[in-house]
Amino acid sequence: MLTITFAFVVATALFFLFERTRWMGVIGVFVLLCIHPLFFTGLFLLVGVAFYFIFLRSNKHGPTKSFPRRD
Repeated sequence: MLTITFAFVVATALFFLFERTRWMGVIGVFVLLCIHPLFFTGLFLLVGVAFYFIFLRSNKHGPTKSFPRRD
């Protein structure tokens, strides 16, 4: 069962790489959540938080600009 689950995780990740197969990736996430709900919910939340902090948050918070000098 572990081998099948691992193969399904890899297939779901590959489905998300291409725009035309993303709908199959969404179905794959649903099936994974049905097979092992607690494990994959925690895993998806952990990956989502890591993705947020690595990619999204770092792009929004650039170096701060100082205020112009008052003369």
